[in-house]
Amino acid sequence: MLFIFSIATLLFISLGFIFLSNFLEQHPFIFSLYWLFSLALTTLMLMMATYDLLITKKDIKDLKDIELQKMLGEIKKEVSKKKNDG
Repeated sequence: MLFIFSIATLLFISLGFIFLSNFLEQHPFIFSLYWLFSLALTTLMLMMATYDLLITKKDIKDLKDIELQKMLGEIKKEVSKKKNDG
């Protein structure tokens, strides 16, 4: 989703610079609206990227904690097994 949104934002900005520049120069009100919308899209894209980064960091931390608990459980089993055997 983030990738598609990023491509759409980049296309929208490129469209304004390349193909619509003459039209936008002749219509100042539309120019303002177009670039305000571009700014809003860019800001939204950055917010989505930040959110994605934070969620990914949280997921990695959660997986790390789960793996740590698994390893500690295995160590406890081996220690108790060695105590019972020895």
